[in-house]
Amino acid sequence: MLTTILRRIPQVASIQRVAVSVAGYSRKNYNRSVDNNKNCKYTKPNSVDNYMTNSVNSSLSSGRNDGPILYHDEALSAAQHDMVLTDINHKKLADIGNHHGMPNLSEGGFSASPFPVDGIIYGKNNRLMICLNCQHAEKPTAPIVNVWFLVDTGSNCTFLCEDTVYEMYGPKCNAISYFVAIQDSKSKILCDISHSHFADVNVLGMEAMLKLKVSIESMNAEREYFRLARISTTK
Repeated sequence: MLTTILRRIPQVASIQRVAVSVAGYSRKNYNRSVDNNKNCKYTKPNSVDNYMTNSVNSSLSSGRNDGPILYHDEALSAAQHDMVLTDINHKKLADIGNHHGMPNLSEGGFSASPFPVDGIIYGKNNRLMICLNCQHAEKPTAPIVNVWFLVDTGSNCTFLCEDTVYEMYGPKCNAISYFVAIQDSKSKILCDISHSHFADVNVLGMEAMLKLKVSIESMNAEREYFRLARISTTK
């Protein structure tokens, strides 16, 4: 009886078919590539992003089954992430770094105690900005670079803009994803290329924060200050 009712509701039936088709689309057409051999070809994921958004909207409105729908417990891929961060760009990162005595993409260095690290609450949009040391995670002799990140707990993935990648890996390395040691020399954080409305921004996401075992503390609006600190293991 239930099957008969569902078949009589085109949109519900379409959603069922689309939910099945998304698994095939995700596996077949978008696999996250990791820069192990530096032979990966970088392709901006905007087309995937637009396909996902447009397909969902058109499928729900027309009852067709030509687009994907995510299950409620399925993690968003890096290509599906989008953040409107147009108030932060290359110039702003340079200005922030110079103003606080830690120029963006300048030479950095790891310390014995990687955290806590102090950050700033920047601009009218109250962006959480912090400077962290970054290095090619699989090449200990690679340069260590000061990178200004926007901390975003709404993003699961961590992203690096092209300028940052070029500084650490060189302009000839055009992979989609990279393993990066962030602030802690022993860490190995998967980072993707920034794209869409945040192409100029380095974003520190939740997955990286959980792996680094850090949380946001001591937020102070008057001092325009916050801190990333290691999570205590004691209750």
